[in-house]
Amino acid sequence: MTMRTSRLIGVLLLLLSLAACAPADVDSPESVKRLIDSGVLVVDVRSEEEFQSGHLEGALNVPHTEIEENLAVFGADKEKPIVVYCRSGRRSGIAKEVLEKNGFTSVHNGGGYEDLK
Repeated sequence: MTMRTSRLIGVLLLLLSLAACAPADVDSPESVKRLIDSGVLVVDVRSEEEFQSGHLEGALNVPHTEIEENLAVFGADKEKPIVVYCRSGRRSGIAKEVLEKNGFTSVHNGGGYEDLK
């Protein structure tokens, strides 16, 4: 392997690792705030301890690791809008994926709590 190929592989690995650490696609705070103001279901997917330290008014707490076991919380209408948020958008991205895998079609990643409050 040439030195140039080794460097190229190194750069590609660095870019892949950075992409893996980046938060999932997050909706803009303005669009999420409009959805929340319209009365959609809002779910804080952080831990119970994080939720207790502060959360959006009216938000339910379902940790991202417990989404699949608690699908009933989200209701039978799989087309109703849902906003999920966490600290940075990564865990809410995971929660969004789980909900979409289970047929929910209007799930919005609100990103981080600090950006929304």
